[in-house]
Amino acid sequence: ELEGARVTTIEGLSADGSHPAQQAWLAEQVTMCGFCEPGFIMAIAARLEAHERSAPIDNVCACGAYARIRKAIARALRSGGPAEAPASIQFS
Repeated sequence: ELEGARVTTIEGLSADGSHPAQQAWLAEQVTMCGFCEPGFIMAIAARLEAHERSAPIDNVCACGAYARIRKAIARALRSGGPAEAPASIQFS
């Protein structure tokens, strides 16, 4: 299904961890067990690339770090473009 499509993995976001989604994740000290990290960071990166500021993120964090995840998403959206970060982040 992906033949001819461009696919980026978390390792491909940036060679040095400088992508705004990665930087925001670190700045907000989100990491707990690390299991959800790649999925959330890639979801944030996709929102930045699409200039999408309001769509819910369907990812799940078993550790319950949602407060820090919300802060990281807002930080990434602020640093990834001129638009204001949303006041609230929805998880579906």
